[in-house]
Amino acid sequence: MDIPDDVRLGVRAPTPLTAAATTARTPATRNAKQAVTELLRQLPDDCTLEDIQYHLYVMEKAERGREDIAQGRGYLNNEAKQRLDRWLES
Repeated sequence: MDIPDDVRLGVRAPTPLTAAATTARTPATRNAKQAVTELLRQLPDDCTLEDIQYHLYVMEKAERGREDIAQGRGYLNNEAKQRLDRWLES
């Protein structure tokens, strides 16, 4: 099942988050400096340091999530919904 990267449990990320998460998709040969440079190119000229920090945070979390999934440490949407339902029932 192919689930878009920005969709989890029926929630779609806002466009700026999607852009940051896309930037985080770096090949193994691409380093962090190149990823940050690309992110800075995508952000508007009037962004704040807080905006940059937030997007860097999102990039890191997205990359860790992809690594977790690649290592088999993740759930499909239906599995996550079932786990959430069981948790809410208890």
